[in-house]
Amino acid sequence: MTRSMSLTPRRFDYGALPRGGIALLGDVIEHMTRDEAQQLVMRILLVCDAVYIAIPIGEWPQGEYEGNPWEAHIGSYSTEDMHRVFPFVGCEMMFKTRGDDGTGLFVLARREDIRAQACQAFLEAANVVQSNQDLVNCGLSGLPEFTDPAVVETFHAAVSPHLVP
Repeated sequence: MTRSMSLTPRRFDYGALPRGGIALLGDVIEHMTRDEAQQLVMRILLVCDAVYIAIPIGEWPQGEYEGNPWEAHIGSYSTEDMHRVFPFVGCEMMFKTRGDDGTGLFVLARREDIRAQACQAFLEAANVVQSNQDLVNCGLSGLPEFTDPAVVETFHAAVSPHLVP
């Protein structure tokens, strides 16, 4: 199957979005080349105040899934790579799930004052998670399989008391 550029976030008109706010890129940029990912983040930062990125850190090979070529991991990143490739990283957090590898969370903002505010909010949320053991693993061990209804129920039971209505 060929990769069609017409269906990707690479071609979205980010300039048409309202100014301000925070963009969330969860498990997105590893599906692009580094140049594409950097261009995407920089285009979003021209519109949004901050970008929060969640990405697998380390080698996490992944090919097509159920015929979807967009599921393939094109790039892999280390924490150092994130700082080299993406300017304006303000703060970060790692959830290690396999040695030094895991999920990295990064906050980026062009303006220093916005970067400081976004990082403060990010770090406050991280402290809540770290101080509530139920939230650290959400009552689950390892990397859970969320297709199992019992796992989903355990996850919801652990997280629900901490959600703000």
